[in-house]
Amino acid sequence: MKLTKEQPVTTAIIFVGGRGTRMGDLTENEPKPGLKVLDKPIIGWIIEQLPLEITDVITVLGYKGKMIRALLGDEYDGRNIRYVWQNPPNSGTFGAAKSVFVELGDAFPERVLFLNGDDIIRQSALKKLLRERMGVLTVIDPTPEKFGVVSRSRNGRLLGIEEQPVRPRSH
Repeated sequence: MKLTKEQPVTTAIIFVGGRGTRMGDLTENEPKPGLKVLDKPIIGWIIEQLPLEITDVITVLGYKGKMIRALLGDEYDGRNIRYVWQNPPNSGTFGAAKSVFVELGDAFPERVLFLNGDDIIRQSALKKLLRERMGVLTVIDPTPEKFGVVSRSRNGRLLGIEEQPVRPRSH
């Protein structure tokens, strides 16, 4: 199958299983995506910023996943919500993505939008990203050792992702 821009993206996969250890006591009794910002949980802001063509959301659950499920239910902001448990737990972003691939098998959508459950991204940036055949949305941060570094070629092709490097090559 050849991936083209013409195939619409209608599914977002949101990773919400992390422990949120950098948040300290705030995530002791509440999952990070459930923390409120201006009286709304972070996951609510994320879903509401999704472009309208995204009709289905799959959340990959882990730490306090039952709380996320209770918060969102089967529908949130007019979108269908499905759940996949990360297996094995605490297996990072790759493990979360793999859990969805295994769970959905042949039903895995041809094009999807992957998001972290603690990043609120403007709808305009997501719309721009969805116009591309493939893409990665990144930001420049002065402390890449806390997050990671994306390497790309001169023409913008993704070469690699280095998570939380001790000695970042660049940022």
